[in-house]
Amino acid sequence: MKKIFYSILAIAAVISTASCANEETAGRAINFTGVTAQLDTRTELSPADGGYNINWIKGDAIAVVGTDGNPMLYVATSGGSTVTTFKPYDPSGNFSPEDMDVDNLGSLSFPTRAEAGQYKAYYPASIAGGELPAVQDYVEGNIHTVPMIADNSNDPTTFNFKQIGGIMKLCISTSASGVKVRSISLSADQGLSGACKMENDEAMVYGTDGVTLDCGEEGVAISSTAVPFHISVPANTYSGLVIRILTTDNRMSVIKLQDNTVYTVKRSELREINLSANNFGAPEWTDRKAVLMQGVDFNETIKRMAGSIIQQSDSDSNIKTIVFRTNDNTKGEVRMEDPCSEVPVYAAYDKATGTLTVWTAADVIYTGRNASALFEGLAALTRIDNLAALNTSEADTFYRMFHGCSSLKSVDVSTFSTENIVDMRSMFYQMSSCETIDVSSFDITRLATERSMDYMFRELPKLKEIRFGAKGEHSVPFRPSYFFCASDDTFSVRTSSSPKKLTIYCTKLAASWLADTQLRWINSGYSGKTKIPVTFIDYKDGVTVYKPTWAGN
Repeated sequence: MKKIFYSILAIAAVISTASCANEETAGRAINFTGVTAQLDTRTELSPADGGYNINWIKGDAIAVVGTDGNPMLYVATSGGSTVTTFKPYDPSGNFSPEDMDVDNLGSLSFPTRAEAGQYKAYYPASIAGGELPAVQDYVEGNIHTVPMIADNSNDPTTFNFKQIGGIMKLCISTSASGVKVRSISLSADQGLSGACKMENDEAMVYGTDGVTLDCGEEGVAISSTAVPFHISVPANTYSGLVIRILTTDNRMSVIKLQDNTVYTVKRSELREINLSANNFGAPEWTDRKAVLMQGVDFNETIKRMAGSIIQQSDSDSNIKTIVFRTNDNTKGEVRMEDPCSEVPVYAAYDKATGTLTVWTAADVIYTGRNASALFEGLAALTRIDNLAALNTSEADTFYRMFHGCSSLKSVDVSTFSTENIVDMRSMFYQMSSCETIDVSSFDITRLATERSMDYMFRELPKLKEIRFGAKGEHSVPFRPSYFFCASDDTFSVRTSSSPKKLTIYCTKLAASWLADTQLRWINSGYSGKTKIPVTFIDYKDGVTVYKPTWAGN
């Protein structure tokens, strides 16, 4: 295979004043000049003798990290050549180029000024968070991003950038006609994306997560003449390589390279692989994950589909039923997956019945890390079918998940995993028609602070029953703010005001803990309200009644 080497970027750090004295540099912003020194890396490839030079693109973002560990965001002021100047990103607008590559920013919060000192620099800026992206964007005849790292240990004014991986150049041809590639997903015995650490300036990936090249909704046409697709990968030796080519009309060609065939990709190297994709059929997603878009995005998207306003805080009166389907290869028009999803997720809305259907070819649908507000404000929603299809094992927040679902009579989330959840605030808040809630799978013992459950069961006036499970307790009692009610709630909105009683299935320890929360205000009729008796029954035998000592108001 042909090996092509790239340009190493040397970034010279220069202080905006002539003097380098500490007293003159203190508190001043440092500009970095990016200079291509040798063949080794990116931002975009341009032909050169023996390989490629690497040109910066205006708006390229780098993260500069000092000894305090705080990342500082810098962006390129110009592009089109191997030399550019990086200036601090200024959120006030004093410097923020219009064509800045915001996809490179990640979810980090960056200060904007630096002083002279020892630094590491990362391109793109998002990898300073310790993860290689699971999704890369297709660029015709080029590559979107080659991750790299640098430090100024040899010269305080110079960064010597190095690639932390290499590039796979997949040259794909087909004998079929009318094929447009929507995405290309790679998996192997070694990880291609995800959490990583830097070791000798190389990215060492934890786990075996794959990587996907997103070619856009319009797709990229392929024919008998091979078309190149560039994908950044960690330097490694790969076996069991599986390449899934998904077309815009939802067909797939799966190419499984032989187990005894290995492909070594070295740092700063391009490894070319020639492939012929001819057999396209129904998508095969064995061991591939479908990941739903983040909670707020999902919420706003389905409200737009139903003709409601676009914010998750807006109330919707059109969606009456939500149905989740898995193992369904049908293609849909509206895509609902997260960028890191390896399998498409589709949705359709039937205006006549008010039914929203969400489906995927995968076995389950994972929620993203942020599952907050998934169903918030769906005031007409009366039923969710196959909610068990949602896998929440990777989510870390359920904040306001069902908030304002005022027509939903019951919620069975007993199949939800909470192993990573740190925030359940307002999860069922203002579900004014809800009669039963099953949270028997929830692990509440690991929630660190009382704020983790604020407003969780507040204003559920028709609630009759809650089911907790083996870990529905907390060994160190705390009182979440307005957990079940506030002292000034009118009786008509107080939790369980309509049935005037509440039955909770739980452990003995959970009964003692709950009796120390704002649930005591319901039981006592605190602040002049009618008392609402609360009964605690053992969650296992359904018979034993616990009578804990109620905390005072």
